[in-house]
Amino acid sequence: MIPLAPVPWTRTLLALGLLLLPAGRARAQAGTSLLVVAIDDRDGRGLAAPSLRLEPPGSAPVDVAMLDDGSLVGDVPGDAIWMAAHAVPTGASVGLVLREGGSASPRVELAVGSGERSFFAFKRVADGGLSPDPAARPVEGVGAPMAREGDPLVVQAAPVAATGDADAGLGVDQVRVRVVLDDRAATRLAAPRLRVDQAGVEPVALTDDGTLEGDVAGDGIWRAEVVVRRTQYLALSVLEGQGDLAKLTVFLPSTGQAEIALRTTEGEPAVELTAEPQATGGATAPGGASASGDALAGADRLGAVLWTLIALFAVAFAWVRGVAWRAWRDEVRPALGRLERHLDRVEAEADPRPGARSPAAGEDDPR
Repeated sequence: MIPLAPVPWTRTLLALGLLLLPAGRARAQAGTSLLVVAIDDRDGRGLAAPSLRLEPPGSAPVDVAMLDDGSLVGDVPGDAIWMAAHAVPTGASVGLVLREGGSASPRVELAVGSGERSFFAFKRVADGGLSPDPAARPVEGVGAPMAREGDPLVVQAAPVAATGDADAGLGVDQVRVRVVLDDRAATRLAAPRLRVDQAGVEPVALTDDGTLEGDVAGDGIWRAEVVVRRTQYLALSVLEGQGDLAKLTVFLPSTGQAEIALRTTEGEPAVELTAEPQATGGATAPGGASASGDALAGADRLGAVLWTLIALFAVAFAWVRGVAWRAWRDEVRPALGRLERHLDRVEAEADPRPGARSPAAGEDDPR
């Protein structure tokens, strides 16, 4: 088998892989992530009214109060483990300083993940500094506001796979939100409307006439679509008649489209989730590693990494093949030629018959 010389398409594969990698990363990092920070002060119990100073890249510092009153998911009131949550750019490096009265801890750099939520846990040490707490584990929905009597229903919108037609006309800072409201069991709706608490977004009617994609006219499942500005939280109200039927606080994914599946009930609350949405929110492990639930962004990143690995393998294979070709041309093939001539000489010397072949003049003798 004769080795083949390297071919130029390996450079094309490398370029394709390197071009795809930033594209996937850019899509994964679109939007914001809920940064949740927990600080364990049980050893010293020196915190009374702490706050966090967050320093996002390219933005002014933000002061966020830390709480220990059980108002956030995952917090136990009065246990000296303080918690704060704030929306920051996805994938950013955010500076953090713990402040208490007139004192401040040394600055800590946080690498925010690509998921909907990034969780960091620390222990407060004797000198007032912060030490990562690898034993801490976030609960599902950590950092979200706890629901109270009369509070809006808090839900997580499910991401919808991007399509060319549906994404047409959407800006990078816009999200198309689809609301699906199942009224087949309770039959409470006659002319429902959807109101979004965001400037410039007008109320829209929920329809059941088959005009929207996936709708079957008159089946009792009402639908509405609205384009909103990208944000971490979105306040929605379902209106029926002259009043509010339900109020919702919606966590939006980082994708360009999202869906909220609801159903009406005969009692209170009047609206509830139809089913748990597909996992879209992950938590960053205590050391800062992202456990993103954003499946679409994760698929983009995985595809980009695979393309890059394929390109690197092609380059490595071409290099090894080139080395083997040069070794064959410069060393192996000449040595085989000399060995063949040497064997011919030995055979000729050992053959007593007249006219046996002798090495031609000028032929190399390996001896």
